[in-house]
Amino acid sequence: MIGDLVKANRSCRRFHEDHPVDLKTLEELVDLARLSASGANLQPLKYILVCEPQFKILLVLAVGKPKEEIKIEAVGSEGSIRYWRDSEGVHHVPKRTLQEIIVASHTT
Repeated sequence: MIGDLVKANRSCRRFHEDHPVDLKTLEELVDLARLSASGANLQPLKYILVCEPQFKILLVLAVGKPKEEIKIEAVGSEGSIRYWRDSEGVHHVPKRTLQEIIVASHTT
């Protein structure tokens, strides 16, 4: 279950504007976020919930129905981890292999 959630969790930059997220849903998401771990339990995040854009946006956490297809793939031979879009608008997300990110393993 957790693996499925992590694999489905992607950063989207385009959303269907005709599928608004209501204030109750935003509050429920913030309630879940406040229960998440934070460094030294400092709980530094504060939120302004907005359903209709009316402020100058400095930093945003966007929530909505994704308007883009996202494809996770292995990092290419050139080693670039930069996102890219193809001619059909598919958002490609290169990820390093498990073997590349595990430096060492120790067992007792």
